[in-house]
Amino acid sequence: MSEPATQPDINTTLRDMAETRIRSGAAQASGNHSLGIDALNLLHRLSCNPDTASDALQLLHELQVHQVEIDLQHEAIREHEHQLIDELAHYRDLFENAPAGYLLVDLEGHIV
Repeated sequence: MSEPATQPDINTTLRDMAETRIRSGAAQASGNHSLGIDALNLLHRLSCNPDTASDALQLLHELQVHQVEIDLQHEAIREHEHQLIDELAHYRDLFENAPAGYLLVDLEGHIV
């Protein structure tokens, strides 16, 4: 029940980090994404009209922030994946080199 309450905090933190990276120029282009033709057409159409040019800039900024948020999430996932791989190797090493014998038992009680 407490998890939905913490979700906005995570999203707010992630957005703040993305905004900071964009403002400081530290946002790296991952090169794995591009704007679709529909999005580019919309941006072009909005930017050509003086009445909607500010909307186009706001939309472009939102797209940039969203992409940086995705890149930050991807970095966090890769980092966690490496941590899990290291932990798995550590516990496998402990299991295989234990001074006492271990048996693996399945749900039916058979030794694996």
